[in-house]
Amino acid sequence: MRFTRYARYEDFDWTPRKLAMARSKPQRLKKKVEEQFPLLAALLPPPPSFDEEGELTRRRERNRKTEIDQRARLARLWRDCRRDFFAATEEQKELIWKAWAEWRGPTTASYLRYVVDLHTGVYEARSVLFRQREERSRIELLKRLRAQATLEL
Repeated sequence: MRFTRYARYEDFDWTPRKLAMARSKPQRLKKKVEEQFPLLAALLPPPPSFDEEGELTRRRERNRKTEIDQRARLARLWRDCRRDFFAATEEQKELIWKAWAEWRGPTTASYLRYVVDLHTGVYEARSVLFRQREERSRIELLKRLRAQATLEL
């Protein structure tokens, strides 16, 4: 099955613009507080000073975590699609293969999910489960609202 590879992320690096914005953040925060609370600005603590190394570490870590989460989500999507594909009947598999071969756009996990859902009926079953879960959630919310209403009297 052909698919578009998900590119590895590049580590965070300061561009001159990003660095300038990060360095000016304490002044921008101070100005914002002075505009919003002119009488209290002198009493409020000043915004923390800019620590370039700490900020770089924080941003790199956030980028790395985001990348790990995104890759895990896409891998889970591929696995789910493949599971549903191999559970399909031979006629459904033929329709999926044909649609996948004719597709000229990006061959990503989300499109495969769409094609498999379209030809197997998995989407409808997932929708039914979602609607049932949503209905249970609404009933629980109504119970809580009614309980709150009786407390106010």
